[in-house]
Amino acid sequence: MIDTIVLLKAGSLGTVAVCSSALTLRYAYAPDSPVRVRWLRYTRKLDTSLSILQAKIDGKRIGRLQLAAFPLALSYVVYSGMPPVRACILLGAILFFPKWWIGRAMVKRAARIETDVVGFLVALANSLKASPSLGKAVARVEQVLSGPLQLELGVVSRDIRLGATIDQAVLALGARVRSPSMDAALTGILIGRQVGGNLPEILETTAATLRDMERLNGIIRAKTAEGKAQMYVIALAPPLVFYGFDSLNHHYFDPLTNSPVGVMLLVASGVMWVAAVIMARKILRVDI
Repeated sequence: MIDTIVLLKAGSLGTVAVCSSALTLRYAYAPDSPVRVRWLRYTRKLDTSLSILQAKIDGKRIGRLQLAAFPLALSYVVYSGMPPVRACILLGAILFFPKWWIGRAMVKRAARIETDVVGFLVALANSLKASPSLGKAVARVEQVLSGPLQLELGVVSRDIRLGATIDQAVLALGARVRSPSMDAALTGILIGRQVGGNLPEILETTAATLRDMERLNGIIRAKTAEGKAQMYVIALAPPLVFYGFDSLNHHYFDPLTNSPVGVMLLVASGVMWVAAVIMARKILRVDI
């Protein structure tokens, strides 16, 4: 009897999940569906980031996996009686983890490129002293670098071989990298080419300036590290404390959740908590 009930429950769960996935995919592929418009916008953003990262997977494949996985997870949550907190974590991971992971990879990539910009400028200046051709200098510098900046310089060399001008290839590089330090470096290159000055000297001066800015950024990060740690404690402590007490005693917060005054206190404390985190982030966000 128990096995029959389990099988019926598993069969109904699978049926609901398959139907939900099929319905979701149908609306996602309908020509005039608002779901399709939002889905295409979302996958295009993913495609842009993934192309910059030179990943082998595309945004549409990630979107299809999310569209198929969310109804399955939702059906499992409903039929298994999963606690609300765990259900929110599971469904939130399906919805937001790919975008968060890609954004994190983009941040790491930009940080790696920023650390290599000064070396790139110095190497490019030395290469230009040996040969005045900027295209050939970029190709030579590509051989001595590593990491994402080497890949980007390879794209620049390829664009130049395919007929793009050096200015167009440099501007495309800045649009892909989206790094303040690289923007400053590329601005120095473009200005040096347009005004006809001593480009190697301009690049060396730009490299020295960026090196000083990085040193100041390091000092600021060291000074604000303790404040950032306190901000993380302020941001994480209330949810963790709430979850801990609720796990030990599910009725611990009943006086707050079952009375109008308690709900008002919860809302007020939540608003003040969010405001404190936002103010702390603004105070600790120091740009040079």
